[in-house]
Amino acid sequence: MPEREGEAPAEPTTLRLGGSLALPDYGSAGASPSQTTARREPRPPRLRLCGSLALPARGIGLDGSRGIAYHSRMFMLIAQSPSAAPAKANLIDIMALWERITEFLALENPAGILAVLLGVLALIFWATQQKTIKPLFKVIPALVFCYFIPTTLTTIGILPAESELYTWIKGYVLPTALFLLILSLDLPGILRLGPKAVIMLLAGTVGVVIGGPIALFSYNLLFSSSTWALPPDAWKGLAALSGSWIGGGANFVAIGDVVGTSPTMLATMVIPDVFVASIWMGVLLYCSGHQHRIDRWTGADASAIRDLERRLTDFQQRVMRVASLPDLMIILALGFGACWVSYKGADLLAAGSVQYVKEIAVDLGLEEIKLTLDAEPVPLDSAQVKPHHVGHAIDEALQDNPAGLDSLSTWSWLRYHVSRFVNETTGGSMWKYVFVTTLGLLLSFTRVRNLEGAGASKIGSVMLYLLVACIGASADFKQITEAPGYVVAGFIWMAVHITVLLTVAWLIKAPIFFVAVGSQANIGGAASAPIVAAAYHPALAPVGVLLAVAGYVLGTYAGLLCAGMLKAVAGAA
Repeated sequence: MPEREGEAPAEPTTLRLGGSLALPDYGSAGASPSQTTARREPRPPRLRLCGSLALPARGIGLDGSRGIAYHSRMFMLIAQSPSAAPAKANLIDIMALWERITEFLALENPAGILAVLLGVLALIFWATQQKTIKPLFKVIPALVFCYFIPTTLTTIGILPAESELYTWIKGYVLPTALFLLILSLDLPGILRLGPKAVIMLLAGTVGVVIGGPIALFSYNLLFSSSTWALPPDAWKGLAALSGSWIGGGANFVAIGDVVGTSPTMLATMVIPDVFVASIWMGVLLYCSGHQHRIDRWTGADASAIRDLERRLTDFQQRVMRVASLPDLMIILALGFGACWVSYKGADLLAAGSVQYVKEIAVDLGLEEIKLTLDAEPVPLDSAQVKPHHVGHAIDEALQDNPAGLDSLSTWSWLRYHVSRFVNETTGGSMWKYVFVTTLGLLLSFTRVRNLEGAGASKIGSVMLYLLVACIGASADFKQITEAPGYVVAGFIWMAVHITVLLTVAWLIKAPIFFVAVGSQANIGGAASAPIVAAAYHPALAPVGVLLAVAGYVLGTYAGLLCAGMLKAVAGAA
């Protein structure tokens, strides 16, 4: 309505969203925004925080003339409906504010990510020294917080799930940390641990092999008629997952290639692989803080482990000194130097092995090979050709010509099989862990071992905790919504694996340490098994490495067995 002569201009009514965000509503004042602006320039809408601090909406990216609709369709709908329910308006108000906060805090720069991870670790260890909350860490070990707080930050969008920083830390800091932790190794004490560690590794492998078919059968029985039903070729993806959960990434790719898993399916299987394995690793880290209580409850014989811990503690006390600047420089130089040497050795070993296997393939007349059964042949020197492709092609050629290798000398025949073992069974990348462990083991017999008194293992532990935080930050709880069926099947599978482990551990009275490392050597491989082992005690990190190497050996063979059982359960032709 037009204004009557002599009356003051109508003030626009205020539209409040949830009682905090107030916007002028010109429509309810009986005039259009343009008419009102012509009479008087309206004050920009203001965002009220906690009922006292008011900021112009333009200052946080909201357009004053169009209100909050500039950034959100939901806000536009509410702005057009002053009678909207306060509860709904309040929810949208909070959602928008939270979105703004997470968008502002979201990190992509590696320096910022590193600062947050180190800040989280510093805050956790500061909290462990506070009397008011110190009892909490007797129930939940600090390492669990170091793992799951970064996961939570990733889930809410502050940390990225992928970063070049994570890749660098996992690639270079992990071998360095292993070297520093192994410098004080007590090899006789490790040997006295006995065969229980190997038994638990094998039990974990059996749990994975039979767990896959049981999980697929159980899942199909429960969800075959629901929207979560798995596709007919799901067994191929689970077969690839079995290779990862017994050996590692190389076995994941190799088994997937053998059974013909599609690239899309392989990408999907990464979700249950990371999510389920991350949850289980968190449980194992939690158990590290209660290992003595668990061993007493189960009646396990952990005397060899406790003796090893005491021997290391006595050695640390004998050589302990105030670390000087030269000490710290030498520790870091040795650590990263050993890392570089291990990478160089692994690269040379892998390259030489690949080249020799290709030479054998050429001698058998394999100038071109097929990457899959239905694919066109590609040249042997193509970048697409991986070591396991060459190995499979040689195996097929030997079926037609069993005497193809008879011309090789004993040394050449042995070199051929070792080369295939290096590149196919274990994966070339695994050897850097073998080399760095060997270097640390050799130097533990020299005076270099005395650097433990200057804090070599403490620096290694700092790196270890940073690794744990990076692994935690790589997991994202939101991923469960992208492949819920496979995640549920993965948890069923993991339950079978755990059941087998605990049953065998109860029968042989194995300490929880052997259960944890035997499991992680299967599920996580060489990248995480030593981390779990060191969580129980830094002196035990080499046990994780050695069992992980054995897991790589078992991965392909046990994975193929599991793949056959999965195929039978799926009824595939």
